Amino acid sequence: MVLEVERGEDRAGHQGVAVPRSVGWGLAVWCLTGSVILQPTPLLLGPVPALLLIRSARSTAG
Repeated sequence: MVLEVERGEDRAGHQGVAVPRSVGWGLAVWCLTGSVILQPTPLLLGPVPALLLIRSARSTAG
C-alpha cells in the first residue's frame, strides 16, 4: 500500500484529531512499570512524552 502525503498532513495532530488522554496515561503506566521491573532502563524517561500527551489532550478538550 502506498500512502501519498501532501504538505505534512500525515499526522493526526495536523488534521485536528486529538490523541485520547488514556493513551498518555497508558504510556506513563507502561513506562513506570517497565522501569520498576528492569532497573537500569531508559523507560524512566517515558513519562515525559506521556505527560505531554496528557497535557495536550487537556488543552484541546477545553
